[in-house]
Amino acid sequence: MNDTFDANLILAGVLPVRLKLTNSSQEPVDLNKSRFEIKAANGHSYKATDPKKAFKRLVAYYEISTYSKPGYKESQEAFTGYALDLSKPLGAGESREGLVFFVVPAAAAYAQGFIMIASRLDQKGAAIELSLH
Repeated sequence: MNDTFDANLILAGVLPVRLKLTNSSQEPVDLNKSRFEIKAANGHSYKATDPKKAFKRLVAYYEISTYSKPGYKESQEAFTGYALDLSKPLGAGESREGLVFFVVPAAAAYAQGFIMIASRLDQKGAAIELSLH
């Protein structure tokens, strides 16, 4: 991640999780209502955050206070371009991948044993649990 973003996201308290979704049904899936959270081994849970908020967290952590508005916007757009696009439905048989960002205490980001819970991925509202490594 350091090479991709030229910053240490985990040190800044931003935990990026790469996710690939595949719609194996015959109907499109509305991802706009989907929810993602991670649970740490100590029981704390953290909800996914908007990519723009994750970017602001990086700017605040690295104490970047001098920048041009166009430069800031360009950097923010480049950063958010890595995020999993949840704004468009996922068509039948389609796959999509990207990052889901979580703002966590920096010490927690280095912990092991996270479980990701993805919910509202279908009309039934069923949740899927995945172990993160």
